[in-house]
Amino acid sequence: MSKSTSINDLPINNSNDGDNSEEAMMVNSILQEIEQEEESLNDENLDSLNYVMDTSQVPPKINNEIPTPEIIKSVTQEIFEQPHVMPPIETMEEPQKEEKEEIRKVLEDKPSKEPKTGKLAILKDVDGLVNVVKKKVVGPVLVLVLFMILAHPKINKIMLKMLPKLGNFKGEMNNLGNLLKGLIISVILFIVSFFV
Repeated sequence: MSKSTSINDLPINNSNDGDNSEEAMMVNSILQEIEQEEESLNDENLDSLNYVMDTSQVPPKINNEIPTPEIIKSVTQEIFEQPHVMPPIETMEEPQKEEKEEIRKVLEDKPSKEPKTGKLAILKDVDGLVNVVKKKVVGPVLVLVLFMILAHPKINKIMLKMLPKLGNFKGEMNNLGNLLKGLIISVILFIVSFFV
């Protein structure tokens, strides 16, 4: 490490000249910056030294030696090759009477998942089936009805009067007009899906 002279050890030139005082202030500020940089470098070196000397970074010793990769490998193999021994059955605790009683109550209170029999169960199943069919059929039926309405020639004439670019030179609906009809059906179906 190089030795440097502290700022306080440097001779200070006290002169009354304006130029010299500006130069002295500039030199002093440069010297202070250099000293601050040296202090920060010393702090960094101290941090590095502390890290190197940190005992938590040193692996644990086995038989007063630092373990080599071979030793670590052999020790882990020994650990994993040892059979796992279960404690004898006599030493295992049996559930207490209170725990057994709680388990029995839970099992009794749990509703059975066996199929219900009787007229009431059949009616509930039929009602559920009817509701599912209603929900599944409403969409396609609505699409069919809307398509039939929008494909009617009078609707085509009204749309062509309002938007002439939807027609071709023969006065029939072009692809853009059919696309608009599909969009109208999609929007109506989307809105109805919230109510059904």
